[in-house]
Amino acid sequence: MSNNSGRPAFKRLARIVVLGDSRGSVVTGAEKQALALASGIQRLSRTKKVPLELFRPLPKKELACLLFRGLALKYLVLSRSRPVGEIESTVRFIRSVEYLKGRRLPNLRMYGNDLVLLVNAGGASAGLAVALKDVFKDSMFLINTLHPRFAEQKFDLIVSPEHDGVRYPKRENWIQTLAAINDAPQYRHSLKNTDLPKDLPLPRVLVAIGGPSSRIYIPGLSHNTKLNKFIDSISRIAQGGSVLVTTSRRTPRGLARSIKEKLEGRIGANRLLFINGNRGQNSQDPGMNDYHKFLSTSSVAVVTSDSSNMISEAISSPGIERVYVFELFPVTSERLKNFVMSLVEKRYVNLLQGKDEELSDAIDKPNSPNELQRCIEVCQTRFEERGIRIERSLRPDQFIF
Repeated sequence: MSNNSGRPAFKRLARIVVLGDSRGSVVTGAEKQALALASGIQRLSRTKKVPLELFRPLPKKELACLLFRGLALKYLVLSRSRPVGEIESTVRFIRSVEYLKGRRLPNLRMYGNDLVLLVNAGGASAGLAVALKDVFKDSMFLINTLHPRFAEQKFDLIVSPEHDGVRYPKRENWIQTLAAINDAPQYRHSLKNTDLPKDLPLPRVLVAIGGPSSRIYIPGLSHNTKLNKFIDSISRIAQGGSVLVTTSRRTPRGLARSIKEKLEGRIGANRLLFINGNRGQNSQDPGMNDYHKFLSTSSVAVVTSDSSNMISEAISSPGIERVYVFELFPVTSERLKNFVMSLVEKRYVNLLQGKDEELSDAIDKPNSPNELQRCIEVCQTRFEERGIRIERSLRPDQFIF
């Protein structure tokens, strides 16, 4: 649609919806990236904040993927033979989705020149996102974080890290990033003077521990040897300073206790702050999340190699000068292995294997890439090209979920 001057008619960004790929209170890596991007775009509003909501379509990823892709293909075929822009068609479509998942979907019906930004996390709900885009057409701007593995050309933008196996990195709708996008650069500015639960000497070493990719984890024969090397490396890196340890929801509880006991024996309890990530550390509010505080107050990071998100946050944090990666858990994903090796080659991380010469040969990272800000700037440019305005004051009763 265009006005008499030939320029596109302005549309106003009225709501931001993030389609998640998990259930409950746990926030997945893909959702963290989608929420970071959506929140960054939300901050562009200079008047009242554009409403933002996270919605999770189905509890099972595999089932969601099959249902939504099948639904999208069916709906795309039907849309070729009859117009689908009317409100009735939209309502019928949403009801069919409600039937499949047994839950309500946000009422995305918009008015006049209003536009909804839909940010889809990962590939499980990519089919639903594509089908919604076909319903709302130019009244929806569709972004996917990570490779959707489905109908790539239907997305207005796809934000995907280098290790995500992108087949068409030069397409106009792809933004390729060095690592997973995250809010870590902001934590340094907002939390650098934050109070920790106790006084700890400098320098501070952040130890971020993930977990095995499989729910059933059986330690191998070499596990104790690997764990002792992990503890020894941390104690040598933190010589004279302190250690801030955070585990994740994937970290086996028995292993977390063992690491805490071993570190207390090596460096002393007065130089150790250990936070169990299984206990309420999933908040996306930086001021409420100890892991975010650790990122902002540490100068060195040791991260297990199983989490691309934690590695990405470490290299993106401006206060962290040096990053080490240790393979505490078996990594079977070739994409994740390639990601780590790519960062080693680009001198962003140092591999830890428990050898004496590793610490003396270690190097500081060249910079702290702010890939989130780059993506936000690209989105802003695309909005301007499409005639999308972000600023607006909303009537509280106009948009209802």
